[in-house]
Amino acid sequence: MLGTVDEASPAPGVVRASGASAETRDLLPAIQHDLRRMMSELALTPSQGRPEPRITPACLRVLEEAYRAATAAHPRGSTFTVPGGSMAGVLLHLAHAGEAGMGI
Repeated sequence: MLGTVDEASPAPGVVRASGASAETRDLLPAIQHDLRRMMSELALTPSQGRPEPRITPACLRVLEEAYRAATAAHPRGSTFTVPGGSMAGVLLHLAHAGEAGMGI
């Protein structure tokens, strides 16, 4: 699991640097911090005194609300979407495809 989170963690930074919308750029630092927290928690074994998880239900609610707002503003079409409308969109699609392949 640690390797999976580690492999996913660069994606938000790449998207932020690619010219994503201000709304997306504002959301991504929190996601990056959450991924780093998850990696630090996963790196410790129970015998090392793994702390209580810092990714709380409140953190997940923030992501769920952002997802709902984004999908309301940009509803899915009824056909397959071919990535390419923007560099940020392509990078997000690539990150999602990689994460799906890793079982996230």
